[in-house]
Amino acid sequence: MLSFAIAALLAVGSLASAQDPEAEIRFGAGVRLLRDGFPERALIEIEAALKKDPQNAFYLKGMSVAYSQLADKCRPDDSGCRNGHLKKAVEAAQKALVANPDYVDARNDLGIALLRLGKRTDGKAELAKAFADPQCPTPEVTAWNLGQAFFEEKEYNEAMTWFQAAQNKNKTLAASYVSIADILMILGPDRRGDPPARDRNEGSERQHGHPARPRRRLPQGRALPGRPSRLRAGHQERPRRPLRPPCDREVEGNSALGTTAKKSPNPRARNRLL
Repeated sequence: MLSFAIAALLAVGSLASAQDPEAEIRFGAGVRLLRDGFPERALIEIEAALKKDPQNAFYLKGMSVAYSQLADKCRPDDSGCRNGHLKKAVEAAQKALVANPDYVDARNDLGIALLRLGKRTDGKAELAKAFADPQCPTPEVTAWNLGQAFFEEKEYNEAMTWFQAAQNKNKTLAASYVSIADILMILGPDRRGDPPARDRNEGSERQHGHPARPRRRLPQGRALPGRPSRLRAGHQERPRRPLRPPCDREVEGNSALGTTAKKSPNPRARNRLL
């Protein structure tokens, strides 16, 4: 998968700016360094490519990815370091969209960076725009990230809507099933569409002609086996990271360094760049 992604990056990147091979070489080196987890060195290569071609949307997206990885390397208690890198990631993604408004991957990155920066309303708006774009390369990932944003805000019904949208877009996305299960554990059986216990008993009485047998109540302090009392709280508070496309597991917090822009001769190929 790694060698294929690198080959796709070099092949498609050469089509994007064949007029400057040196910039493409520096950019390709930066992408490989990002995949290997060296954002500091990757940023040097990408900046060198941008000096040759300052308006290249792909290079600008690469810079956004590098700054997001640098934010991950900050100490947990160093909010200044983290927010500083995230602000630069937002700026780079915005410049990429100015250079190429059809670059949906850059909009996905912008939404994630804004969410991580605490600008949740703006971040969710950008992700919603990306999901609505027919060129979105991984709509299931965008929908899951939107659902996760609402989940963190404890808006579980809205989160369920987006997790189900992710599931409908890609039935093999395991994260959507796990997230839906988490919400069902938090909200209880009524969210699954099951009738309340009183209604079930009344239905049984109408069907069989005799009162339904009341359910056995456990003594206070007891719980059913396999259902610890703190299970729901554990699901509710469990932190998650933004989801990434399957072809981009090594790039922290961002989608692939690619695009589905109308200007690209092979739109879906760029989704595999990282």
